[in-house]
Amino acid sequence: MSNPFSSTQHENPYASPLADEGPIRPDFSSGDEEVIRRRYLSHEASVRAIGLLYYIACAFFLVATAGMVLAIAQGETINATGAATLFTILSVLAVVTGTLGWGLRRLKAWSRLGTILFASLNLLLAVTLYRFNPVGMLINIYILWLLGSAKGKFVFSEEYQHARSATPHIKYKTSKIIWALLAILLSLVLVGVAVAIGSAFSG
Repeated sequence: MSNPFSSTQHENPYASPLADEGPIRPDFSSGDEEVIRRRYLSHEASVRAIGLLYYIACAFFLVATAGMVLAIAQGETINATGAATLFTILSVLAVVTGTLGWGLRRLKAWSRLGTILFASLNLLLAVTLYRFNPVGMLINIYILWLLGSAKGKFVFSEEYQHARSATPHIKYKTSKIIWALLAILLSLVLVGVAVAIGSAFSG
């Protein structure tokens, strides 16, 4: 005769599957941060590469701004109104790109929303000036896709931050495609700044 007081819960064939069966969920119910990290590592690296791009763009804007200040101090003949406008624009862009770059490199949630707004504005300008900057338009579309996708949203979440802090040994090598995109966009930024400065300092 079986014991009515014995526990047989672990032998129940109708019990629900355990958490380690099936796909890993973003809520880390499986506790496997390393699996989660590796799943989103490529997307994380792409987002952080955009942050690096914004850092370099910020450096260009700062150099251009410093060049304008130096030229004014030396008393060169300039278009005063155009120079003042360009100085303001470059200063704002330096602050914006530097701040967004810092946030993207650290996967701060606010930087995702800020970059989406900034890239949307850049896309609007690129469409308006399509003859001048079609490549910039495509790159901003890529940035919007990168941050607007489900993976893009998740890598900025607190859950993913927990996975990153638990797996500092996992690194990602930036692909050649990302470096190529960075080089192209940096070239466009450099040309655009040079043209704008030339226009402002011309009679």
